[in-house]
Amino acid sequence: WFGRDIPVWPDRLAEVVERIDPNTASVASLQRLRGIGRAKAEAIVAYRRTHGGRPFARADDLTAVRGIGNGIMRRIHTHLTLPPSAKRR
Repeated sequence: WFGRDIPVWPDRLAEVVERIDPNTASVASLQRLRGIGRAKAEAIVAYRRTHGGRPFARADDLTAVRGIGNGIMRRIHTHLTLPPSAKRR
């Protein structure tokens, strides 16, 4: 590849570097996570409304949302970010 342009696929690059905060993300943003469709994204937002604005202190806390199990968590945990204030709870 020396001396050549290396191809970059912007949508794949965004998938690698993007981090989503489940405490603040919109339904549309949550759907960008692998394995999270519209119904699961809406369930996450509904769970936030029911349990306070920032119920997710750790990534694994998402398993409390119906339909999100260990398999999905294995796929998405590296794409999640939680602000320091949420981690201190």
